[in-house]
Amino acid sequence: WKDEDSGSSSGGGSGSGSGSTGNTQEPDGSDLPFIDVTTGDWYYEAVKFAYENKLFSGVSDTDFGADITMTRSMLVTVLYSMEGKPAVSGGTNFVDVPESAWYHDAVIWAAQNNIVTGYSENQFGSNDSVTREQIALILYNYAKSKGYDVSQYGNLGVFADEDQVSD
Repeated sequence: WKDEDSGSSSGGGSGSGSGSTGNTQEPDGSDLPFIDVTTGDWYYEAVKFAYENKLFSGVSDTDFGADITMTRSMLVTVLYSMEGKPAVSGGTNFVDVPESAWYHDAVIWAAQNNIVTGYSENQFGSNDSVTREQIALILYNYAKSKGYDVSQYGNLGVFADEDQVSD
C-alpha cells in the first residue's frame, strides 16, 4: 500500500503476491492511474470509488494490487481513512507495528477504539492475511464503535464451509 503522505509503499503479507502484479498493459482510458485495473474489470467501479474517496491508494503509483490478499494492517487503514485519519496519541506494544510503518497510526487508532486487538499483547499480525472471520469481527467492532445496531444475527448454516468457522 502506498502511503499518500510519504509516497512509500508496501505490499501485502507473506504469500500474498505483494507488490507489482507484473501487469504491463497500457492504461485503457480509465480515470485511474493503475495499469492492473481496467474499465472492463468487474470491480472497476468499486476501485474507482475507493480511490476517489481516499480509502485505498494502491500498492504503487501505477499498481492497485487487485490480485493481492488484504492484510490486517490494510483493513484497519481503510477504516481509519473512512474516519478521516484522526490524530492519535500514545504508542503501541505491538512489536510488528514500527513507528515508521504506513499503518502505524491506523493500528493505534483501531486498537484504542476497540476495533481490533492483537494476537497477543505484543503481536498484531500486521502483514498477515486477514481472514473472513477477522473481517467480520473487525467490521462488527467498527459498526459497534459507530453506534450502529449490531443486534441482528445470521445463520452460518447457509455456507458450505460452516464447519470451518471458529466459535
